[in-house]
Amino acid sequence: MAHNLYRNNMIWYGQRPWHGLGTELKNPATAAEAIAAAGMNFKVAYQQLYRKLRNGTYAPLPSNGETVNVNDDMHLGIVGDGYQIIQNTDAFDFFDAVVGQGIARYCTAGALGKGERIWILAQLPQDIMIKGVDVVEKFMLLMNSHDGSSALRMFLTPVRVVCQNTLNQALARGKGEGIAIRHSGDIDHKVTEAQRVLGIAIATYNRFEAEANAMASIDMTIKDVESYFDSICFKTEKDKESSTRQNKKEDLRVLFENGAGNNIKSIKHTLWAAYNAVTDFNCHRTIRNEEDDPTARLRSIWYGASANMNIEAYAKAMEVVATH
Repeated sequence: MAHNLYRNNMIWYGQRPWHGLGTELKNPATAAEAIAAAGMNFKVAYQQLYRKLRNGTYAPLPSNGETVNVNDDMHLGIVGDGYQIIQNTDAFDFFDAVVGQGIARYCTAGALGKGERIWILAQLPQDIMIKGVDVVEKFMLLMNSHDGSSALRMFLTPVRVVCQNTLNQALARGKGEGIAIRHSGDIDHKVTEAQRVLGIAIATYNRFEAEANAMASIDMTIKDVESYFDSICFKTEKDKESSTRQNKKEDLRVLFENGAGNNIKSIKHTLWAAYNAVTDFNCHRTIRNEEDDPTARLRSIWYGASANMNIEAYAKAMEVVATH
């Protein structure tokens, strides 16, 4: 079965990933160790693109080139001539400063496709507690691409332990693009940048904990729940005629009542339960092409359609909180 993991590999530490792939490490101490163990220590190079002229000679395209995985001689993407390559071994080493201090730990690392997108997932200590009973673990997803699709960025991906739902957090209100990482070869600047990123993560998680507890303090009537799910499922009046969207709303109703963790006494029938019905739906629904590529679910949850829907659902929940 194809799974779109580069070299059929990734590394993991702690809990085995849901797809069962990868090599277990006891505790990777540095980003370089994690990258090497995951087979991601390949080099990326820029190559000029050419077009064939009528006379049979070739002329360079003035502003386009390609990025190439040098080790495997594989095409990664088409980029402009000003594209800046950050090698995998350099991309995340700025974060070694906080990992080395025990403030965070690396959990997984891997690459997708031919190596065009890479990631390291780090976990922060001190879990979030919602109403004192619902545990949410705090993760930071650090991603980079070699095909021009994204910069080196950080995303927050808290996970609700009771159901393993990923609760994507937009770091800017209404946006899900994450926080750009400023890369510098100077070790002092790397430490400073790691501290800046960590500070943003801690502040965002503190805000998230307060807002999640506010959601768990709001009881939802049937009318309230219908309105909340309508705002997520039906963007236009025509959407209400779609059987697919109607089925989605029905699934959300069921998960609101019976989803994992939503039967906890202090959580049941609250706005927090309604929001988690959405995240439950997105984390466990069938993804197109998933049978051929199990990483399709991972990509959707981390930075695809599922992530966008989770972020939108959170924003809608915050609108409800603002009226109470």
